[in-house]
Amino acid sequence: MIQTESRCHNKYKINELPVKIDSYFNEFLIENPDIVADVESLSAYLEMTRDELNNLEGHKKVGRHIRLAKTKIAAIKKQLAYRGRINATMLAFDLKNDHGYREKPEEGGQSVFIFKGEVLEWGK
Repeated sequence: MIQTESRCHNKYKINELPVKIDSYFNEFLIENPDIVADVESLSAYLEMTRDELNNLEGHKKVGRHIRLAKTKIAAIKKQLAYRGRINATMLAFDLKNDHGYREKPEEGGQSVFIFKGEVLEWGK
């Protein structure tokens, strides 16, 4: 469990987390071009679980840095999708699962209700 006051997963101080995140983008991904930036590889690099990383998004000191990192990851994946290196279905799943995206309801669309049983008799 993460101790959010001073240490992050007992590996390093919470204040060191922004530096570790920056090194993920500026060193690790560059040195490992076969790895695509994603929340899971960032979590593994930081030696924590995906849930632990997500829980730190609300942390006063490092939350914004984590949210910015996740935004960078989403931007990288969108660019890969635009270039045909990630298929659209996988991108949509990832954006919903890891980045909080939601599909917009269609404008002007009508709700469809299917009634069965006694309700059908009420309409007569």
